[in-house]
Amino acid sequence: MKKNNFKVGDRVRLVSIENEEESIYKPCLGKIFTVSQVGARIIELKNSRLMPYYYNLEKVTDTLETTYDFKNAPLGTKLTFKNGVILVKDGETLYENSSLVKEYQNLDKNQIKKIEEPTYRTVYEYISEILDEDEKRYLKQVIRPFKDRVKYIAKHRASVSQEIIMICVDDNYFVNLPLFERHTMYKNMKIDEHYTLEDLNI
Repeated sequence: MKKNNFKVGDRVRLVSIENEEESIYKPCLGKIFTVSQVGARIIELKNSRLMPYYYNLEKVTDTLETTYDFKNAPLGTKLTFKNGVILVKDGETLYENSSLVKEYQNLDKNQIKKIEEPTYRTVYEYISEILDEDEKRYLKQVIRPFKDRVKYIAKHRASVSQEIIMICVDDNYFVNLPLFERHTMYKNMKIDEHYTLEDLNI
């Protein structure tokens, strides 16, 4: 790119070297520099002496357009700053009480090097049992003579104040258990849902 495309303060990346003899600058390929002076023939870059007519430079634009909301970031989010400071969110107390976080809570995009939000893979999840131990024991005893023929078990509303357990056998035959008061038994079973024996772990 031509030198008049840049101004002091621009961040530029060294894309390629036109003059292969300038091998001393090859380690700088891909690195980002800040323009410190724009001259007639030379663009001076901070901490470097790169000459634009030997090099192909491109302007670097930040993808982070606004300040990062660290307070509302998910737990485990890691912020790496250009000065080497690393912050990892491990709870609200870190945000509320840490003077270091308060110092960096309103960072502009030029202070941040990298933001890494965590992704989680489920390795274990506790799933509560639908039936308690007494309910399991009772239903096991009831269905024992015809267990192999049970298609599903369901809880239905029998009246405004009562519910009933119905056991479907061979698709067209139902065994109805005694009525019981709503919300007193089989509390984790949803109304009108068909549960297999595997679902109920019986």
